[in-house]
Amino acid sequence: MLWADMPNPKIIFHSDGRAVIPFSLVPGIPFLLAGTYVLWGRFVADARLKRRTYYAITNRRVLFLQRGWKTKTASMFLREISMIEAEGTATGSLWARTEISRHSAPRPKETQPQQI
Repeated sequence: MLWADMPNPKIIFHSDGRAVIPFSLVPGIPFLLAGTYVLWGRFVADARLKRRTYYAITNRRVLFLQRGWKTKTASMFLREISMIEAEGTATGSLWARTEISRHSAPRPKETQPQQI
């Protein structure tokens, strides 16, 4: 035997791998971002949205305002709410359900085409 040796285990990157590393990371970035969101990002996004959500009750309506990526507003008349469910303890979520009767809304009038 003229020569024997072993590779150096301390060398992680080789000179030919430097050019390949950026190209191998680019396809993996979307998966890395999606995995990060699934692990903890959704909790951060939900907490941010809850800090920007407001409710109000008047003598006739329930009002809702949410300032997230887009501003959302909603309102519901108190007489339309048939049931309210509470989820959680002192702080939690309220779910309002409405019962819509088939006869509550007036039927649209049939119109005939008119010549102008």
